[in-house]
Amino acid sequence: MKSKWLVAAGLVAISGVAFAVYVGTFQGCNSCSFGSVSGPEESNFVREVVNVHVDTWQTPGGEPKSVGLCSTTLCATYRYVSGSGMFQRIGPIRSNPLSGASCSKASNCLPI
Repeated sequence: MKSKWLVAAGLVAISGVAFAVYVGTFQGCNSCSFGSVSGPEESNFVREVVNVHVDTWQTPGGEPKSVGLCSTTLCATYRYVSGSGMFQRIGPIRSNPLSGASCSKASNCLPI
C-alpha cells in the first residue's frame, strides 16, 4: 500500500514540474509556419516578443521550458532545445481558441 502512495506522490511531483516549465501562450505570431522545428518566423517572434517576458529558457535544474505561439487562427507549443537556440514543436497544431476556428488532429491543421 505504501508503494502505491509513493507512486502517486511521484506522479503529482512530475506533473508539477511539467507545469512549471511552461512560460505561457503568446498571441501575434501571424507569420509563423508552425513547422516541427522553429523557423525564422517563430525564432524572430520569440526573440522580439517572448524573450521580453522570459529570463532564461532552462529551469535551474536544466530542464528546457516551453511556450505557446499563436497566429490569428492557429496555435502550437514549442519546447526549447537545450544549447541550440532552437525550439521543437511538441504536440499537434491546434486552432486558436480566440479565433473560433476549428482544427482537426492532422499535422497540417487548417481552420475550417
